[in-house]
Amino acid sequence: MSERRYQLNRKCYAATRALGKGADADSKWDYMYVSPKGVICTDRVALIRISLPPQENPPTTPCVFTGAVLTEHKPKTGDELVTMPEGREAKCDGTLAVPNFSAAIPDPATQLASITVTAKHLISILKAACEVTDHQRHLVRLRICGDGNKNMQLRVDAHRDDDGQEFTGVIMGTVYTGNNIPGDPNNQTGVKIVETFDEKKLTLPLQEGRKFRNAKED
Repeated sequence: MSERRYQLNRKCYAATRALGKGADADSKWDYMYVSPKGVICTDRVALIRISLPPQENPPTTPCVFTGAVLTEHKPKTGDELVTMPEGREAKCDGTLAVPNFSAAIPDPATQLASITVTAKHLISILKAACEVTDHQRHLVRLRICGDGNKNMQLRVDAHRDDDGQEFTGVIMGTVYTGNNIPGDPNNQTGVKIVETFDEKKLTLPLQEGRKFRNAKED
C-alpha cells in the first residue's frame, strides 16, 4: 500500500458545489476525482476543477473519493490541510462512472467571447434571478453586450411564465490586464504581466432636477 496521500483544503471542497443534490442526483457521479492536476466534481451538466494546494510527496496517479469519504474528512477551518485516505482507483467499477476528464474542459482555442466581472456581483444577480423565475430549472440567458472595446456588459435574463414577472440584471465588465486568470487563448507565453483593474460603472444619466451640492459650498 502506498504511503503517498493527497492533501486537500476547503478551497478544493468548493468543487463539490457541482455535485448533484436531492432526489434526482445520480449516485454514479457522487465523487471527487483527484489527480496531480487538481480536483474535479461534476453532475454531467456543470463541472468544477480546482488546482491542489502545495503537496508533500503526493501520489502520481489519480483516484476518486466518494461523497461519504469527503464528508468524513472535510476540513474544519480555512487553513486546515487534510491528508486524505487512500482513494478508490479512478476507473468505472459498476457503481461509479469515471470518464476521461482531460477531454471535458473546453480548449481555450474554442473560446467565442469573454467578459471579466466580479464574482460577488454575478452571484447576487443569479440569486435574485432564482427568486423571481418560477421555472423549476431556473433558466437564465447570459448575453455579452457592448461595443466590443472596453465598454462590455453582461446581461442576464431569467425565464418567465406567460403571466409571470420579468427579471433582467446587468453587470459592467471589468477591464483586466494580467495573466492570473487561466484559460486565455492568447496568454500562454508564461511571461508575467503586471495586473491592472478598471471596474467600469453603468452609464446612468441623471434626470433633470436639483444638482448635488459640493460640500465646500455649504
